[in-house]
Amino acid sequence: MNIKGVALDFLYKTAFKVEAPEAYERLIADAMSGDQTLFIRGDEAEAAWAVIDPIEEGWRQSKRPPDTYAPGSWGPKRNLDLIEHDGRRWMQSKDGESEPGGGLFAIMRSN
Repeated sequence: MNIKGVALDFLYKTAFKVEAPEAYERLIADAMSGDQTLFIRGDEAEAAWAVIDPIEEGWRQSKRPPDTYAPGSWGPKRNLDLIEHDGRRWMQSKDGESEPGGGLFAIMRSN
């Protein structure tokens, strides 16, 4: 593996003078060569499912289905209600529209 700093206008072919590998080409090559950096161990997968399984079970037992929302939107109104419950709110954009997800480290501001 070679590490190289690149500008934000990064183009693989320009930076490395070769075409980028196909979607699974690198993954398969890594598996064949024994490079496990892009894979998780079985116990890691089990630990991840230990977190997800109770959530899925809660959804199955719930009398209320998960809220739906339009693709590309900021999500259901209940997500705003949850944030605003304890006095926080989403930061506002220049045009005054809420921008959830605008930056993970600074998306909420206390009133």
